Amino acid sequence: MVFNTTYEITVMTTEIKIPEALDDVSISVFKNATSTEPKSKTSIHELLSLIKKPPDILIDQIENLRQNLMNGEEEKYKQGKKELVAVTVSGTFSVRRAADLIDHSGILQIDIDKVETPSKLRDKIAQDQHIISAFLSPSNQGVKALMLIPADHTIHKDSFLAAENYFKEHYNVQIDKSCKDLGRLMFLSYDPDLKTNPNAIPFKLPEGNLLFNSTEILRDFDSNEDKARLALEKISPDDYGTWIEVGMALKELLGETGFSFWDSWSSRSIKYDQKEMSVKWSSFQGKGIEAGTLFHYANNGLQKNHNYVSRPRKTKVRDKEEIKSLHKDYLNPQGFVGNFAKFITDNSRYPQPELALGASLALAGTLLGRKICTIEDIRTNVYVVGLALSGMGKEAARGFIKKLFSQTGISGFGAEKVTGRTAIERVISKTPSALFLIDEFGMYIRHIMGVRAPAHIREIMTTFMELFGSSSSTYFGTDKASEKDSPRFVIDQPSPCIYGTSTPSTFWDNLNSNAILDGSLNRFLIFTAPEKRPKKQKAEKIRIICDPIVKDVLKFDELTINPYDSGNLTEKGEPNPLVIPYSEVAYKIFDEFEDYTLNKADNRIEATSGMWARTAEQSKKIALIISGSNSLTEISGENAEYGCDLARLLTENTCIEIKRNLAHNDYEKTSMKVERVIRQAGAQGISVSNLTGKTRFLKNARQRAEILEDLYVSKVINKEERKIDRSQRSTTYLFCE
Repeated sequence: MVFNTTYEITVMTTEIKIPEALDDVSISVFKNATSTEPKSKTSIHELLSLIKKPPDILIDQIENLRQNLMNGEEEKYKQGKKELVAVTVSGTFSVRRAADLIDHSGILQIDIDKVETPSKLRDKIAQDQHIISAFLSPSNQGVKALMLIPADHTIHKDSFLAAENYFKEHYNVQIDKSCKDLGRLMFLSYDPDLKTNPNAIPFKLPEGNLLFNSTEILRDFDSNEDKARLALEKISPDDYGTWIEVGMALKELLGETGFSFWDSWSSRSIKYDQKEMSVKWSSFQGKGIEAGTLFHYANNGLQKNHNYVSRPRKTKVRDKEEIKSLHKDYLNPQGFVGNFAKFITDNSRYPQPELALGASLALAGTLLGRKICTIEDIRTNVYVVGLALSGMGKEAARGFIKKLFSQTGISGFGAEKVTGRTAIERVISKTPSALFLIDEFGMYIRHIMGVRAPAHIREIMTTFMELFGSSSSTYFGTDKASEKDSPRFVIDQPSPCIYGTSTPSTFWDNLNSNAILDGSLNRFLIFTAPEKRPKKQKAEKIRIICDPIVKDVLKFDELTINPYDSGNLTEKGEPNPLVIPYSEVAYKIFDEFEDYTLNKADNRIEATSGMWARTAEQSKKIALIISGSNSLTEISGENAEYGCDLARLLTENTCIEIKRNLAHNDYEKTSMKVERVIRQAGAQGISVSNLTGKTRFLKNARQRAEILEDLYVSKVINKEERKIDRSQRSTTYLFCE
């Protein structure tokens, strides 16, 4: 469980009912008030379950705090409260600050302090159509609530201000102004009478915008700089007249300080000329333009609508290249790989057979590492990535693999995360054939391949690439400054394998076209689960993995790394792996497939041609693993055909994903992300309001409008107006052509 660093949750509260839209929403968990980096993440259901039926340790902790208040020991209460575990209900963060938001949850925290009858107010606001849940605060003297709002970080403060006004009008209460902070902490509380509303609907901003229409609400902001900063987010600098008047308004509002605001805002336009900025600024002498002009333009920016009109739907889909699913006959090949993949699939709550196959190949490749090879000295080390949407079962395979290592006690488990070249070399020096199990692999890639990452962090991917190519030779580690204290690692025929998991969007968003050019990506076998959630099945806790699988694992573990040296059954000594020959049929299949892939790789017109450079090698690795884990005689024609078909399909799918997701600049990448969200909605399309919630990674509404306009003009997307209820109201739906 996500809270197990402090609390052990043993029972999930079945009474908790929340809107279905929040089933896959995560929020960050922090150890206490002083923590800035999250310890884990959790679901809304689990959070509310913990508040309603917490473990005894949390009940005691909160009851003691409430007793402190009753005894008049307010300072003791404040200090004790800071030690409570807390969450950021508005989303997940890499660091607890607005700039480091990962995903907005679509939830606003509501705090109402020092209430005369808290339980009465809780029950009242819990009936509000926008409230997900309401419960008593840790002090027992206030009420906390979770309000459903648009999942858009650019209008979070706007949503707060509108909600503040809403609560004054409907309930005559003032909500805590600190809740306008995107990274606001909410401490865990205890309320057995917590209320929930599974039918809650998002709270929408009123027509216009309270932020720029209400002098009273503007007064709530700390400074004129804050007001200006928020207003500029809503205005485009491309129109000359607007550009001039906004500059004048900023000078009136902020004086000379306003120049840096105007200059930074102006730089967003392609018309920006740094040389003319100071001259224009000096020429501003008022001319009747006041600060209100700034907020007038901000309102107009918010109220602009897309002016494009519907086109007739095309009869054919624009993008003929579609991701192909693995045929069921390929999901469970003969022998150990197929048996273990089926075991994972059969015992997962949300079965993902594609990911189970990838994980099983990585495990078998690890167990057979340094022990078998092909006649060309190709080895079993494979790098596998499993991609699936959040909450759709991608964690299951990693869990079963770890359980298998723990149950059998065999070597081969490498690490779940490494922090540099030396850490990888140390692991491989102790366990030359090791499996690295990496969760959130997409975030890990951003960490190790980012341009701002420290040099020792960027070396992680380089090290894995070097190890991949050293499996049949010797890996010489980096020379150390002090050879005596830190000897250089020299590893004979290392055989590391990787099984990483990620969501598709996180994985592709954190890669760029350099990953193709430098050969990083073509070393990976990428297995993508279907976008549709698999049908859930009954999955009981597996305490002991079944004997047939365990026996195979122990058999592989006992294989020698040098079968030609009688009696050598340890991992020590020089590896001289058993050669698994090709059958005549297999040799012919591999030969023809190599010609096919090299022809693809030499096609310089295609940007993805580099992905085919290692596909023939990958096909032989797959066939070697299947054959070696089934028998040690030869690679049959059937296994060769399987390896080629699987490697070809995975490469084809990866090339399609690259064309859809990898860009040459930031604008193109962002536009592709928006297109992907619309495309994933399928032929039925996605409403503009839902698209807004799913594209909260955009800077603001202006950027969203510009990208949609560009996609429309390029005939990538289209729109339809549809009736949504009996009142004949309509809404706009977008879909990909």
